[in-house]
Amino acid sequence: MKPKILWIEDEATGDMSSFAGPVYASMKYEFVIAGNASEGIRRIIEAESSPFLAVIVDIRLQPGDTEEWIDYFGQRGKDPKAARLGRELLYWLFKHEQANVKLMDKRPQWIVNQQHRFGILSVETKEELKKDLDELGITEHVTKKEDTPHTVLLDMIKKLVPKISNPARESEA
Repeated sequence: MKPKILWIEDEATGDMSSFAGPVYASMKYEFVIAGNASEGIRRIIEAESSPFLAVIVDIRLQPGDTEEWIDYFGQRGKDPKAARLGRELLYWLFKHEQANVKLMDKRPQWIVNQQHRFGILSVETKEELKKDLDELGITEHVTKKEDTPHTVLLDMIKKLVPKISNPARESEA
């Protein structure tokens, strides 16, 4: 069975085809793409019996069809940059009490203390997200730029996967 990987991306088809191609071509992973915050949460919840080995999240997500995401997005002027729904998704998963978007109270058990399975691939820089990364305990972050190599997603997955079997290796990766 191939390791399951989830990429929660903002439906930008350019990034999806460019970055996802090398992951599919590697044929090493069961690769799932969620195109918005609602679908991302659904995929994470549905994975309780068969968890994702790694989850990579974009910070600027569309809300999808969940009322709570739509409301929060609207309160932020329907601006993905201002709403930062990927950030809110991560806070809901790992720092529930600090999350601005309140979904159900029970989060999936497979994500408890599993921050080492999560990475961020977004246009926000590490410096912009430093406070959030530190609070959330997420160490893997890559900033998308015009010259970002098309293998960035596959490279990120390769960095996250060894951490699963040995979370202490984070500093070595």
